[in-house]
Amino acid sequence: MLATALWLVSGSAVGAALAAQQGVTAPAQVVGELQAALAKATQRFEARDVAGVLASISDQYRTGPFTKAGIREQLIAIYSIYDAVRARVRIDEVQMVDGHAWVYSTGEVSG
Repeated sequence: MLATALWLVSGSAVGAALAAQQGVTAPAQVVGELQAALAKATQRFEARDVAGVLASISDQYRTGPFTKAGIREQLIAIYSIYDAVRARVRIDEVQMVDGHAWVYSTGEVSG
């Protein structure tokens, strides 16, 4: 989603790890860059562009059992089932931890 690595965070184990680390609220500029990158990734998702979506995900991405390779498989499965897809995602919070943006978001996908 950014030219730099984007670390997406969810799940109780990861949330507990964040609580154990000192994070600070991300500057407005960082949040704005993330929102722009999210909008681009959402457009690529709705255009059913697997490579375009994956280009916006860090190679180091992991949330629980999900990895970039796993997301690729899920995208292919979603696109094989649905003729059209729609995503609505909102960034709820961004914390800077050790120079990385930890992004908390909510949203829904429909097909």
